[in-house]
Amino acid sequence: MAALAVAACFLAFILYVRSKPEVITDFVMRQVESHFASDVTETDKQELRAAYADFRKGLIEHRVSKEPLDRMRATLMTGGPNNEINHEQVREMIRLFREKSGSVPSSPAVEITEPPSSSAPTPQPTP
Repeated sequence: MAALAVAACFLAFILYVRSKPEVITDFVMRQVESHFASDVTETDKQELRAAYADFRKGLIEHRVSKEPLDRMRATLMTGGPNNEINHEQVREMIRLFREKSGSVPSSPAVEITEPPSSSAPTPQPTP
């Protein structure tokens, strides 16, 4: 009888997670945030949180597939020493979340200055 109750609880958990995949991703993200390596910058952390928020919203609204969860798991499995999540793994997760949620990178505005183009020919030295 106890085995039946355990099986029923397990089945209920599986059905719950299938209907609310964000429960698992929230748990995973808490683990990621508690295991950042020293090379992960504050900017990386903020970008990851923002990208995950967009992805999570898409999961809840059923706009994104659950497929990235497998790729996220594969990225996390390549953890460094002490299961730390390094800069490259964080950047990969940011890229994955943005790609799947359709969000655009939230990078600071960068002003690119180029030398003015000249339509006049460049003077050639005379021999």
